[in-house]
Amino acid sequence: MQHYYYSFLRWCPGALGLLLRQKLYPRLFGKCGHSVLFGRFVDLVHPQRISLGDRVIVSDNVILDASGYQGANHTILIDHDVFIGKATHLYARQNAIIVKSGANIGSSCNIVANLPLTIDKNVLLAAYCNIGGDQVNTGHLMAKNELHPICDAGTVVEEGCWLGVRVELKSGAHVHKESIVGAHAIVTGEIPAWAIAIGRPAKIIRFRNI
Repeated sequence: MQHYYYSFLRWCPGALGLLLRQKLYPRLFGKCGHSVLFGRFVDLVHPQRISLGDRVIVSDNVILDASGYQGANHTILIDHDVFIGKATHLYARQNAIIVKSGANIGSSCNIVANLPLTIDKNVLLAAYCNIGGDQVNTGHLMAKNELHPICDAGTVVEEGCWLGVRVELKSGAHVHKESIVGAHAIVTGEIPAWAIAIGRPAKIIRFRNI
């Protein structure tokens, strides 16, 4: 697609813009499912290295940047029924990003893969979350009641987790399934399944009823 066509589609407002982007943008991607919607002013960097599933919604001013990591055919993989909120940035800096089906990523989130980064099924990220952006010092000793040190498997948010507004999840942190992390918390290690954690750094206050 010629650059001026892309510039026009990126700007085009209203229902016409949605329709044109839905019909023409898929050919830019390495893989793109059906019924994918793109808002205005979406920036795509190396879209041929991005895979989108069915019924994905990419809101206005989103940046999908697959330019950093060159170790896989698709460095950003977004599964079916994923919502990406306004002005969110996904950057596969040094590793791949995988977003699994049903995940809902709020507006103005910053998701950066220094390590392999996975957002699992039905995860809810509130606005302004910062996921995986900073490298953590693995030699840091955690104080009593703080969370476990980071694991080497990558940055992971498991199935069904909720992260509140402005949560920071450092590179290498791991939030296990069905956990809740309160607003403005900073997670530098592991949070066990079904836990509720708050604070800077995040500490477990209790476990959800199972």
